[in-house]
Amino acid sequence: MRKLLLLIVLLFGILSFQSLAGCGAQICTCPYGGYVTFGQDCPGPSITYYGGIAINPHTRSFYSAWNYRNGEEAEAAALKGCGGNSCVSTWASSTYMAIAISEDEKNWGYGASNNQSDAWDKAVSMCQKSGKTCHVALVGYPNEKARYVYWGSVAYNPDTGQTGKTSNELRKRTAENQSLVNSGCTYNPNCYFYAFQTAYGALAKGESNKVYSGTSNKSLKDAEKQAEKNCKKGTGDKQCKALISSAKNKK
Repeated sequence: MRKLLLLIVLLFGILSFQSLAGCGAQICTCPYGGYVTFGQDCPGPSITYYGGIAINPHTRSFYSAWNYRNGEEAEAAALKGCGGNSCVSTWASSTYMAIAISEDEKNWGYGASNNQSDAWDKAVSMCQKSGKTCHVALVGYPNEKARYVYWGSVAYNPDTGQTGKTSNELRKRTAENQSLVNSGCTYNPNCYFYAFQTAYGALAKGESNKVYSGTSNKSLKDAEKQAEKNCKKGTGDKQCKALISSAKNKK
């Protein structure tokens, strides 16, 4: 019986050695599970990475930590880099992360998912349980640096025909106000404006003089086409023309 057990142990050791160095038999077992055939190498152990993100709701300074082997350590590193207790944070493993902040900057929410859009929606949904309007401010992934989700805005003054735009704004209201100033609309309630977090945004006007917005993650031209399409659909006008377009981020 002992000889049989010894033989089994020896065979297992040989198979394991073969699987590490490459399979030299018809079928070899792998030390981390599974099998390979002659000439194949066993895959290495799967490694789970953790990332943490943190942001100050008031100053909007942020920090991220990635490629950690422990989630709590990743979050602690992100918090430390952000500034400590004044920041809000979260961590995740192998999934997208997002943090949403309410417009009054008193509430926040987080989300994590294999899909960035789902993580975004979860963060907003959690934040808006406070009864406040919320927007995503920060997105991250366990193996790369987090990025701030900036705002862009476009505006149109129907009295003068002047247009204005802005990019790289930290908050929606700041983006809206700046585009209105740039279009000469500071004290004009007749002006149109639209703030966006997609890559590009645009405004278009129809024959009925009604103005519609459009967005795109492809290009400025595509955002303009979307605005014109929305204008035609909303007004029934045969002709709609883009007035202005802008990118959310500008280098």
